[in-house]
Amino acid sequence: PMQPWFRWLQAVTRAGLLLMDGALERAEPAIERAFEQGRSLDNPWALLFFVAQRVGLERARGTPQSLESLLRSPDLGIRGTAALVRATLASVQLELGRADAARDTLDATAARGFEALPRDSVCLATHVQLAHVTASLEDRSRCAELSALSDPYAALHVTLPYVVAYGGPVAHALARIAAVCGDDARARTHFESARLAAQRVGARIAQLRIELDLG
Repeated sequence: PMQPWFRWLQAVTRAGLLLMDGALERAEPAIERAFEQGRSLDNPWALLFFVAQRVGLERARGTPQSLESLLRSPDLGIRGTAALVRATLASVQLELGRADAARDTLDATAARGFEALPRDSVCLATHVQLAHVTASLEDRSRCAELSALSDPYAALHVTLPYVVAYGGPVAHALARIAAVCGDDARARTHFESARLAAQRVGARIAQLRIELDLG
């Protein structure tokens, strides 16, 4: 029989794939079931994965109001994920219309420069989330720094492990920061690459976001 940990892993992956596909009504109960399974096992990743999936769900619905308190949970920053949590918090603050708070969160995250952030299994997800934040804030100098860090991975997609949460093509973030930096040709190239990449993997929510940014 399948071990309980693997049953939980299967459950969170199923929920993540539903989110990626845009099947939001089916994703919500799947997210809750996966969290309950993980919590019953005292799995240290259960809360982090749950919050990551709730963030994806509520942002896709356009209802991020409950997310800031979730992201401020003291139990989230485990195993080197604190910078990713802060980057996600800044992104949510922007969606809530709190640009000053988002800028403060970004400043705290980048206090020693982006190069100083941990190089671990979530560093690409962190850099890409920060790239979206800096693009929204039109912070050119930080956009340039994040472009240099993320550009080698332009052909990749951002996921947390096992497609627990899908963050879209790296090229989407590169397109947005190129636009802020005034490189329109590079932005168009990355936008088109991102649109095709999202289409190939069936990431409907990501594809809609990219097309909205394309105008």
